[in-house]
Amino acid sequence: MKSLRKVPYKIAITGTLVAVIFWVFEGTLHRLVFDADTNPGVIGILVPSDPNELWMRAFIFSLILSFSLYVQSVVMKLGSAEALLRASENRYRDIVETAEEGIWILDKANRVFFVNRKMAGMLGYSVDEVKGRHIFEFMDEEERKVCGARLEASKRGERDQYEIRLRRNDGSALWVLVSGAPYLDEAGEYAGALAMATDITGRKKSEEALSERVEELERFRKATVEREFRIKELKETVAKLEGVPAKGPEEKF
Repeated sequence: MKSLRKVPYKIAITGTLVAVIFWVFEGTLHRLVFDADTNPGVIGILVPSDPNELWMRAFIFSLILSFSLYVQSVVMKLGSAEALLRASENRYRDIVETAEEGIWILDKANRVFFVNRKMAGMLGYSVDEVKGRHIFEFMDEEERKVCGARLEASKRGERDQYEIRLRRNDGSALWVLVSGAPYLDEAGEYAGALAMATDITGRKKSEEALSERVEELERFRKATVEREFRIKELKETVAKLEGVPAKGPEEKF
């Protein structure tokens, strides 16, 4: 559809031409029907001598002109609103596409209605490969239960933040911190879910490595304590055999 901004003043100009054509046509038709025997000339046709006819013609002329100017003003306002809307959409699109977070919108059936390049890239897909797919296709069975519960909460109007493990295209794990919220239509009804996802895979790997290190140190501590007690028991056994009191680890010095 042709943009309203591309037809400046066309309606006003057209309305003015229609009003002028009406003025001339009505005068000519009136002379042909009612004053066919007279020859008033061009001036007489354009400016009738009858006040009633002049008033009627001027009234309709003004009505046509006023209506065209009113419509033109409405069109210009709509054009300005359209320009603002386009600018707003462009800014929104730039923000979404350049965001450091992954963004996707799900429909009522939990299928991906919109996804930005960042989110698709985090999953190892293109945007077109992600759109239209069910959200559960990107996670394992255990995570589907977690995600399903969060989506049900979203249907109740709840906002939430949680961590979840997704599955990349190559099968590797993608840990994300999700900030979810319900997506509403123009009537304020639930239309799906909006989610912003931050990649925390590196942090989760560090946490797992730290946890493994702590567990390793704990095993070492237990093994050390056990070794000390075994040494003490061995010394006590030897001392009994030799008839000499055994010293504990704290009595070495």
